[in-house]
Amino acid sequence: MLTCKLSPQLFKLNLLQIVRRQVKSTYGQKSPTEYIPVYSFPYIQSLAFIHKAKVYQTAATFIGIPASFALSVANVFSTQVCSSITVCGITGCMLLHTLGYLTSNTIGIVYLHKDETKSKVSYLDAWGSRRDVIIDLKNIVPFSDQPTRFTDPLYLRFQQYNSKDKYKMNVKYGIVLDPKKFQVIFHKNSD
Repeated sequence: MLTCKLSPQLFKLNLLQIVRRQVKSTYGQKSPTEYIPVYSFPYIQSLAFIHKAKVYQTAATFIGIPASFALSVANVFSTQVCSSITVCGITGCMLLHTLGYLTSNTIGIVYLHKDETKSKVSYLDAWGSRRDVIIDLKNIVPFSDQPTRFTDPLYLRFQQYNSKDKYKMNVKYGIVLDPKKFQVIFHKNSD
């Protein structure tokens, strides 16, 4: 008889490890060599984790609240436990959705094409996934042409002339990798 002993540690994959793997596979990708990285936000993986946790928390809340009410009706546990589960679930959802709203469309990396006519912007969408958009440099609104906002110490808005999409560029913790190429993207065009 053939027996196999499995360690219980093999089955101890927690949510954080799974999300880290997904985020690293998404944000660990290299850009093609035709684009040169100009700006990087090193904490984009942490923001992606918030968005992924938001999805899992919402699913757990939608499953947990009806289940707790059903178990309360069946007298498995008291109504105080049911109300505690409800309050914790809804509070957690509100917190994570608020953080997710504040951090959605955050730019992780900005690339400049070698011919200096296009820029590729990699940003975080509402689901915690990386999205890439290629923008013509003539369509980028320079920071000097944008009105001052109360959020400017935290992030600047990356806007386009021909689109309503707005992205957030963190100025406090973001790293400008190539200042000259950064100015090529965000300087005021004299056309």
